[in-house]
Amino acid sequence: MKSSHQDNPATPAAGNGRPVVHTLSGSHIAGVATPGRGARQVEMWVGRMDAGASTPPHVHDTEQVVHFTSGRGWVTVEGRDIPFQPGDTLILPAGIVHQLVAETESAYVAAMPAGGTLRLPYGEVIDLPWRR
Repeated sequence: MKSSHQDNPATPAAGNGRPVVHTLSGSHIAGVATPGRGARQVEMWVGRMDAGASTPPHVHDTEQVVHFTSGRGWVTVEGRDIPFQPGDTLILPAGIVHQLVAETESAYVAAMPAGGTLRLPYGEVIDLPWRR
């Protein structure tokens, strides 16, 4: 019997060169593993936030994992502030309203199942360009 890595060999992400960095309200994000770059089950992106920047409060319909590589700030999760610093990892369950706030310039890597939906708290679906 073949091992799974022989059946489905790893492939580099599609596209030429580095992924495009998209800027939105002081956040600079690039999709490094997305459906458009060949990812089928998990998507991953890298982000940098300017000091004082924040995401809008939002919710995913799938779990999201965020690993902070630099900076300091907090994540508001259902009204509770959770501080972050380099090396911290946050696991956000599906359906939880959250917001990232950068006190200093901050960087992170985030991952979630591919194809999940992101919404604002009042229900509007957000189509983010770095997820394509």
